[in-house]
Amino acid sequence: MGIHVPYNIHLNALKHHIRAITRLIADCPVPELPQRLKVLGASQMDLYLGALEETDISREVLQALSALDIHTEQQYRNWLEQHHHYQRVTLSDSSVWILRLGKEKNRYIHLHPGRYAPATIRVKAAVLKTAIATWVYLKNGLISEVNDSTLNRVRKEVLGLPPLKSLAESRAILKMIGIIETNAGGLEKF
Repeated sequence: MGIHVPYNIHLNALKHHIRAITRLIADCPVPELPQRLKVLGASQMDLYLGALEETDISREVLQALSALDIHTEQQYRNWLEQHHHYQRVTLSDSSVWILRLGKEKNRYIHLHPGRYAPATIRVKAAVLKTAIATWVYLKNGLISEVNDSTLNRVRKEVLGLPPLKSLAESRAILKMIGIIETNAGGLEKF
């Protein structure tokens, strides 16, 4: 389902890239949904909505590091230590990516979109999870419309979340559902 990125790059695409989300919606069986969404955590995240694919992002980051003569993990560590343990890189589409030291063996370049950067939105995990699960339910015919009742059903059945408490929370989910649709080119992609 995912796109292969270079071995030394760690990019949690489902958490940070809109196209990984649309691929999940297209391919994820309903019973697997709760487990697959756990990677999104319970906080908030920055989600990239731009045109670059994960492989493009990885390639451009590696090119930027190479231009700085950073080719090894130790060189990368030293560079980050000189800059408060993180660094920013601007890519060809003007998106800004944060580079940190990865925790996974051999994936020492940890990437995520910059907060409030171009082509990026900040979203709460519960909002994103609800929007994704709602799309999967729509795609599989488990619901036929989106309203507070169906959103609460999805939240309960898939995510174990309580009912929506406010109109603002509903609006945030509806906005995220629209963002997913816009970036999937419409329902026909699903």
